[in-house]
Amino acid sequence: MPQFSDSPSLFISANAYEALFYLAHQGIMEELESFKMSRDTKDKKQFQARVNYTIHSLLDEYQFRSIYLFAPEHVAKRIVKRLEPSEEERIKIKFFGEYTQLNPLKLLKMFWEQIDILIKSSIAPPMSLKIKKIIDHRSLRHPAIQKIKI
Repeated sequence: MPQFSDSPSLFISANAYEALFYLAHQGIMEELESFKMSRDTKDKKQFQARVNYTIHSLLDEYQFRSIYLFAPEHVAKRIVKRLEPSEEERIKIKFFGEYTQLNPLKLLKMFWEQIDILIKSSIAPPMSLKIKKIIDHRSLRHPAIQKIKI
């Protein structure tokens, strides 16, 4: 995991009743904290407060620069809403869906796939021959732009 060699990253996998927190750093993926609330419990606010308290605590302890959040969209919104602005800006990518039952290595694989997509979409496509000819012809029309040998 070369992208986590400089500073540790926090992977959070959560739903309305369960949250898991993983450390990714220097080639390891380690579970730091996890907790679950029974589905018949109506006190989601208490659960949400615990999730955010855990995030604050882990950020203080490990100085994470980046957070990757795996949660259903409504859960992710609740988590982000209670974060401080400086903490919220550390969230680099959000994955919307139910991921609490996935192995943390699957989360890492999803992360890499998303990074690959982002890299591919940021690279400009190669210039077509037609465009290249147009650019070359424009430079011929403007001799002042061309290099002059002295």
